[in-house]
Amino acid sequence: MLTGDPGQLPPVIGLSMWVDRTSKGARISGLALKGYYLYRSIKNVMKLTVVLRQGGFFMEALLRLRDGKSTVEDHEFIMQNCAEQNMTPERINAFKGDDTMYLFTTNADNNTHNMNQIQKINEKICLIQAEHDCKSSKSRSTEGARKLANKLYVSKRSRVMLLWNVNISLGLVNGSTGHVVGFIYREGHKAPDLPYSIIIHFDDYKGPPFFTIYGCKQYENISVDPLIKEWVLISPPDKREKWVPILVSEYKWGKSVNDENPNHSRKQFPICLAWALTVWKSQGMTIKGLVKFLLGDKEKEHGLTYVGFSRVLKHEQLDIGPGCSLERLTTKISNGYRLKRRLIEDIRLDVLYDTCRIFFSN
Repeated sequence: MLTGDPGQLPPVIGLSMWVDRTSKGARISGLALKGYYLYRSIKNVMKLTVVLRQGGFFMEALLRLRDGKSTVEDHEFIMQNCAEQNMTPERINAFKGDDTMYLFTTNADNNTHNMNQIQKINEKICLIQAEHDCKSSKSRSTEGARKLANKLYVSKRSRVMLLWNVNISLGLVNGSTGHVVGFIYREGHKAPDLPYSIIIHFDDYKGPPFFTIYGCKQYENISVDPLIKEWVLISPPDKREKWVPILVSEYKWGKSVNDENPNHSRKQFPICLAWALTVWKSQGMTIKGLVKFLLGDKEKEHGLTYVGFSRVLKHEQLDIGPGCSLERLTTKISNGYRLKRRLIEDIRLDVLYDTCRIFFSN
């Protein structure tokens, strides 16, 4: 079974499943061509038509944005509700908090923001280097190693996100966010070696506690009389039910071009800093907090703006900075060649869906 929304982003530097030629007109080959034929062999198609994430006019505007059909009214709605020029000072300040998730369209902007934030914490930054089976494996990109990075920079209290499904039933899924509590190293090891585990506090963790000891309560004397002590609790006990030890993950791959080694592997923690994400990494996430999306002047890939806007549940969560022009939300999206190809594919899928629906209804 294959599920997904064709309106969302294709892989980074990759092609959509329904495309058999590159942007330069060259025919795809190898596994890419086999994948294309496998996808085209699918004949039974079902279509989900009820949107549960958003509602109201915002949902309707997103559906039009998905297909490059945004209207003047859609642009006015976004500018009025999500552009800082029309926000109160209090609302603008709310988006400046450390809990705001930033979405960027480039890795450079994303990495710069994350590194700036981790330095603000004023904790020692730990370099964690991946382990490889051989020297040639080190050159593998992060995306090529199932998002396992060659190097990680992490500190206590840093905000991180899981990149793999660790345990779906316990809420430890791709996209889960939390903050680092500490590191556990084997005896005789230290950074930049791989820790044995990283302890992370996940708000959405649903399993039994790994740690049952409570942290210390903090009290403050509020009495103005120096002879009298009046202690009040100023912070709740640090309950550790949400602390989860995340272990090292391993990704293996086979022989690559110009490499005679038949087997490769990388060991690393499946996490990344998460004060900011690229729109590609945010795909599939539902972000419950505030989001600042700096969408830029160009639609670099079909589905870029749609994915960025649709991560939130309601428009009040979204800040697009200074805003965007009407053309950025309309013609700069609708004129995209890849979007036009995707709309043709939507028509093909709708025909298959109608055929399938009629067959199963009889």
